[in-house]
Amino acid sequence: MNKELYEDLKKYMAVAYEQKMLKNDYSYNKNFSFFLTVSDQYKKENFHSDLLKVILNPKTIQIGSPNHLQNFLEIIGLGKKAFGNELSIKKYVQVEREEHRVDLLIKYNNPKSKKAIIIENKINNAEDQENQLARYYKKLTEEGYTVVSIPYITKFGGKIPDYNSWDKEYKKYSNTIFNDEKPLFFDLPVDGQNKGKDLKVFLDKCIQQYKMNKQLTENENLALLFLEQYKLLLEKIVEDHKMTPEDVKNIKKIFDDEKKFQIQALLESWELRGACAFDYIKAKCSGKDNIGLKTIYGSECLVIEQKNKYYEGVYLYPSESCIQIGFYRKNYWGSKITKEAENFIKKIVKDYLNTTIDNDWILVYKNWYSVNITIDQFESFDKINLSFRKALIELSKFKS
Repeated sequence: MNKELYEDLKKYMAVAYEQKMLKNDYSYNKNFSFFLTVSDQYKKENFHSDLLKVILNPKTIQIGSPNHLQNFLEIIGLGKKAFGNELSIKKYVQVEREEHRVDLLIKYNNPKSKKAIIIENKINNAEDQENQLARYYKKLTEEGYTVVSIPYITKFGGKIPDYNSWDKEYKKYSNTIFNDEKPLFFDLPVDGQNKGKDLKVFLDKCIQQYKMNKQLTENENLALLFLEQYKLLLEKIVEDHKMTPEDVKNIKKIFDDEKKFQIQALLESWELRGACAFDYIKAKCSGKDNIGLKTIYGSECLVIEQKNKYYEGVYLYPSESCIQIGFYRKNYWGSKITKEAENFIKKIVKDYLNTTIDNDWILVYKNWYSVNITIDQFESFDKINLSFRKALIELSKFKS
């Protein structure tokens, strides 16, 4: 890297770091946010799905209200009366998390007209699982529900699952889910940029209903506070991914000075940092850890062989900015051992890799059960080496 480019990058990084620190402050936009103070998981899908369940469930203790759900039904184009009046909502509506692995499922259990809304949360840009929406749709229709909408939550909208890659048995559902005239799929961004059909508008509607009342009960005040705080959190999520004027100024300078190709080359190299860290671990491995280099199903991995009835071993594998850690096995697992392995790998990742994962992170293929862990939370390659080797050793102790 030439000296001039290095000096420009130092200036840019200093400004970018300062902006990042300001964004990480829990007093966001000069407003106190208790969500930012109580959890460092505010960017994760599960965290937001939990909060949305609290808001949408009319049976939530103290702050539950049919009006919240009616406003949501209106936002996604079904109309406030799609599940009847307030009494009907209180009687028949059930809001569930992770039922059939659905992020958020709203069920209208009127025996005469069973309806369901499948909410898929990709607020952190998580990848779609194989046949995901079709599997959910198929399961609910088999249970006698009419799926009336599939809101798909992203930060800014415009993300559509690749339904052309669905398996043959599921591809037939794409004509219904993505119908040209009346699609069930509903693009629901956090910030729709003035289109009026987004989560921030939904929260505004709920908030304004409370503010129109001259006198609120204690529970209504609590609900209003919760909604306002969640809206503030969503604004923080959106703002984290918008450029500051300082960002724009620096990017323009680099671009106009024709340094863009050097920067692009640097970024492309940076994206391969997972492979660099993997090579570092590989060079540092010693025989006493029983970690060896082996080609597993065509991929070169660092492994600890176990060869029990559940799996052949545990492994590390490079994946762009991440290192993949998990089990490799010959046979599929049943639901019991899958759940046990899921809990075990979550604990290992939390204890040794300083990361909290949810189910969406876990990759399940025929011969692999694993998770990609970004290396950016570590201070050095030495820390990465020690942490991943310890994690791999502990993972190899799994027993059902």
